[in-house]
Amino acid sequence: MAPYRTTRMDVNTAGKKRILLVMPDWRSATSQWTPNDHPYLNKKALMPPLSLATIAALTPEDFETDIWDESVHGFIDDDTRFPVSYDIVGIGGYYTHIFRVKILAEIFKRRGDFLVAGGAGVTAAPKEYRAYFDVIILGESEYIWPQFLHDFLEGNYKRIYKEINPVNMIHSPKPKWGNIKASMSGNYTVGAVQTTRGCPFSCSFCNEWKVFGRKVRTKTTQQVIEEIEELSNAGLKQIVFGVDNFYGNHKYAREILAALINFNKTQAEPLHFITQISVTIAADDEFLKMMADAGFNGLFIGIESPKAASLIESKKIQNLKGDLVENCKKILSYGLPVEASMIVGFDEDDEGIFDEQFDFIQKSCIPYPRIRLLQAKPGTDLFDRLILERRVLDTTKLHLAENYFDTFLISNIIPASMTRVSLFENYIKLLDRLFDMDNFTERMIGYIDLITYVPERENKEDVRITGGKLPAGLIDFICKIDQKERACVEKILNYAASKVPHQLNNIVGLIVRQQFESQNVEITKKTILSQIEFERNLDLSQCILEISEGVEVL
Repeated sequence: MAPYRTTRMDVNTAGKKRILLVMPDWRSATSQWTPNDHPYLNKKALMPPLSLATIAALTPEDFETDIWDESVHGFIDDDTRFPVSYDIVGIGGYYTHIFRVKILAEIFKRRGDFLVAGGAGVTAAPKEYRAYFDVIILGESEYIWPQFLHDFLEGNYKRIYKEINPVNMIHSPKPKWGNIKASMSGNYTVGAVQTTRGCPFSCSFCNEWKVFGRKVRTKTTQQVIEEIEELSNAGLKQIVFGVDNFYGNHKYAREILAALINFNKTQAEPLHFITQISVTIAADDEFLKMMADAGFNGLFIGIESPKAASLIESKKIQNLKGDLVENCKKILSYGLPVEASMIVGFDEDDEGIFDEQFDFIQKSCIPYPRIRLLQAKPGTDLFDRLILERRVLDTTKLHLAENYFDTFLISNIIPASMTRVSLFENYIKLLDRLFDMDNFTERMIGYIDLITYVPERENKEDVRITGGKLPAGLIDFICKIDQKERACVEKILNYAASKVPHQLNNIVGLIVRQQFESQNVEITKKTILSQIEFERNLDLSQCILEISEGVEVL
């Protein structure tokens, strides 16, 4: 079948210009589980592409816009046929998507399409994308995307558009979900809303504060509630706040929580919320109470390390206030599950860090640890330091580059206190220990024992599975696990029913995630073991990313 082809000469000359916005599927890099592989989740992807829906809302009426999310609509190749032809193809994504983005660019170029790239990944490493695209958009898009489209219509566009000044978040429009709205609840597990940009902290491995600034900029409360209401009407009953730090502006965060509490009082089925936040909330009891009352059932918290020297090294000094174990327990006592981001591979980490991480997570009763190998990503202070020390690796020279080197999984640095092979070997042993069902059960029982606060709201959603009545999907899920896992699940559920019946749905969700991640552990181990074998006799000095390759001044 001949590939569909677009040319600038004959496309839509009689009507509006058309734009296709594409979100790449980074999971093609690793063949990791997708949500629809799980019998209890049964969705194609975690959340809809908020960034593309925002771009669609910024697009003037002179254009018609479609969204293609590869996680939902399928991978694009040379034989993919679209119902219409497009004047512009825009591809977004994070640095994790880098290899898939390049492949998509090559596919669309063979079709003769006009290509634009934007998003956090492009902003962090523009040099990686420049040769593949006609135009690249750097930074926040609220002002420069409409300017590019104006220039495009005038036939006088620039190769690079770069936003220098912070965008006033009031000017960020309500996302336009367009062609994906009708099927959102069937395809996505959660909805997504951005309330703020910016983070007051300056962690060395993160570039969010460098891109968006340390001053937290905010949407109005009305904007936020309107976006949530639209997602709720589309059938999504769990919302992720796509922010750098929900607690970054304390006063504003309280206003949002108060609005969420009032909003849920109007709902027959109250919504639940997930966000990224700092462990410093442990010192704010009133705030924790409001989060519980608002219906939060997931807090992604950057703990990173129990080792003080590693926190200092990474400029994560906010985590040094108080005892980290006790701070985590304080948050958990409000029935707020902690999803802890943990990192191994800092310069201060020797081989003892793996036992330290395990002991900390077990003592803290963290239900869901998300532990990763340290990455030096472009645009971060860490990257700038390590490339000068010649310790950043060129991923295209490594084994997995042939299969879209997974920038989310495999570290791209040479560690200071152990070999890469040792880092990899100890990492997969730690994953085995953390996601062992007995160790998970121990943490869950500890978490349940910590919960002392019951939200004031009467939440029918939370108590509907008491009395041994479980959703059919959960029963199917339990029946597909082995006898040991079944016994652990029954122990956790029975204990939760007797101690914290209002938390049963949250507990079920944590069990499902444990099962999901334990399956991913096996895939992760296979990938890393392959990398270990490749690197055992590899001369890393031949894989160093040179400064001239990694640094670009625009």
